[in-house]
Amino acid sequence: MFDDNKKYRRGKLNSDPDVHEEIIDVEAYLNDRINFLGKKAEKERGFGDTAKTMGGGVLLVSFFCATAIPGSPIVIGASLAGYLVALYGDYSTTGRLRFLPSRRTFLSLKSEDEEKDFIDLTADFEEDVSYLPRQENVEARFINRYFEEISEKLSEMPVPIRAKTYKAIIDNVYSRKAQSKYYKYFEARSRQKDLAVETEIDQMKSVQDTSAVFTQALQPRKQIRTIEADLDLECQLFESDPQVSHHQKTEDFESPTSQTPVFVDKRKTQVTGYNTIAKKWQFCTFTIAGQGAGKSELYYWLSKYLAGQGVRVYYLNLASKKEDFGRDWEGHAQCVRCDLRKLDPKGAKGVISDVYQLIKNYDSCEEKKMLIIDEANVTFLKVHRYAKDLGEMRDYLAALIGDLVSAGGKGFESIHALGQGLKASTLSDGIFPLFKAMLLNYMTVAPGKEVYAADRNQMIGEDNTTRRDIVNNFGKDCANPPVGIEGGRILNYNGTWYPTGGKADLGFTDSDSTSEKDLSASRTSSTTAQKKRSQIEELIAELEEDGYDTLWSFAEAMGMPSSGAKRRLIEIISIYLESKRPDLASRFARDKKNQFSSFDGRYSYPDNNEKELKTRLLTNFCCCLCQKRSEDVEIHRTSYLGADDQPGENMFPLCEVCHNEAHEAGNWNSILDSIWSSHQTEGFTKRINLGLNFLTQNIDY
Repeated sequence: MFDDNKKYRRGKLNSDPDVHEEIIDVEAYLNDRINFLGKKAEKERGFGDTAKTMGGGVLLVSFFCATAIPGSPIVIGASLAGYLVALYGDYSTTGRLRFLPSRRTFLSLKSEDEEKDFIDLTADFEEDVSYLPRQENVEARFINRYFEEISEKLSEMPVPIRAKTYKAIIDNVYSRKAQSKYYKYFEARSRQKDLAVETEIDQMKSVQDTSAVFTQALQPRKQIRTIEADLDLECQLFESDPQVSHHQKTEDFESPTSQTPVFVDKRKTQVTGYNTIAKKWQFCTFTIAGQGAGKSELYYWLSKYLAGQGVRVYYLNLASKKEDFGRDWEGHAQCVRCDLRKLDPKGAKGVISDVYQLIKNYDSCEEKKMLIIDEANVTFLKVHRYAKDLGEMRDYLAALIGDLVSAGGKGFESIHALGQGLKASTLSDGIFPLFKAMLLNYMTVAPGKEVYAADRNQMIGEDNTTRRDIVNNFGKDCANPPVGIEGGRILNYNGTWYPTGGKADLGFTDSDSTSEKDLSASRTSSTTAQKKRSQIEELIAELEEDGYDTLWSFAEAMGMPSSGAKRRLIEIISIYLESKRPDLASRFARDKKNQFSSFDGRYSYPDNNEKELKTRLLTNFCCCLCQKRSEDVEIHRTSYLGADDQPGENMFPLCEVCHNEAHEAGNWNSILDSIWSSHQTEGFTKRINLGLNFLTQNIDY
């Protein structure tokens, strides 16, 4: 967005900004520019008001003396013509029809109330520049409103391109008005500064007794031994092995990590990143964190906490790895998560359609809501295997981010982008400035400290690569934590450093987890993590040893009482196989050439191939929508029923083009609570059935 700009050496300013000027001192240029426009506005106002005053005055005098003064009709006509010319000149230049001279022509700026005079300066300036041509009027008002923000942005750029950028900004704001990307960007930065002041005031209010705080910080604190839950390795359907954990040494009194509770004055609540962001969740944030810094962990518990407060949560991750499936996002959020890069083209199109629907669902929701885009730097990669297919969805999402950033927290709706870095050259066009306009949340390990990363089973320190990205894009101040912050994990939220904290700051305890009990209320709370893990592992071991060819056959062998129960068991096993046992999962992949996806479980039943052939024969390999015949006609299901699929009832032959249309957001209800839930809209189902009826009436069986 800010690829072009301009040069400036002090000299004569033109009415239109010169793209060949050299802007060395940005503030001096903007000051000179606004002074030039202000003086020009005064002259324009003066000329116009003088013409109106003289023309109108002479007209009135001549009118009342028409019978007494010879030649009065001629004077009246000339005066009227002069007045009309002045009126038309003002209108053609500014687009405003003003019959009377400005109040500034009659009223002196001087008064006895100096404070009122100072306050009136802004109103006087706005009135003066209204006499400028329209584009210069917009330029003057824009500089006056966003002087600091424009100055900061131009100063960040190389001198040779500052002039072109300034010209591009003004032209775009003039032509696009409130829809301009530059207007949205500078408005967001202005609101961000206002919020920073508000946050600083809140922080000051939270510290009631400064001396007590400093005294307490100098004293050694008692610590208790805790186990850091291995949340990153938890399966969606069971808790992790409690043996895999990290113990903090009790004799280390130097600086407790964010996972180590400390004994503090219970009358005061410790301010941490967790509870601070929970209070400000309605503001859009861009979270940058290195590997193992805990960004996904923070937003998992934050979103779960907010969901309990009535906030609708939406989650998107298009670069999800098998370790990420330990968190049960589906338990409290509508979500799409997969590793898009590894999917085949047809599977990728289906996922992208689901993503589009997810974003539209978020946009249309009228309740309090938040959207979390995990691995956002991958979602908006400029070079991606499916970059072209993602284009429309990313444009829609970028526009949505721009609107919400500009809104500044109004309406309690926000988008939170999470990434491992910020390199503008790798991102799709237009998204980089939006990320920078969001509130920054930089999560890191304190310098000189090491913390345990459960998903890697190793100790990690500060990520220097991520720190360089912060320095390059936000400045050194954002990357240098002050001395004395408690905890191994720390974060910089909107310019203020905090210990990261943990789920306990939001009221969760060690008994809260991402386990199966969040998905199924029928499981009792007394079921232990180890028992649940043993149960799923026993099922997988039996599936492997007995050599089942399909998951439906295995579900039947387990004695599931109904089709619904069989589908539920298949879903549980499919998710586990995808995340934990890809070697075994390949046996049940729909396409043996591609990696198994949990959605493949929908087609894993004995007579699937036979039913698909019967479906094609229904219409003699013709598409139900366009009636074209093709040997490669595909099978479309209007709903997913597993072994209960029936040709002509929920299975229909469609060509590739029509099949893609069937899965478009407007024709497909993408319900992501289960691999079985998504289904065709009623209207589109009728279209398919009409085509089927038309084709089958001419087939001789």
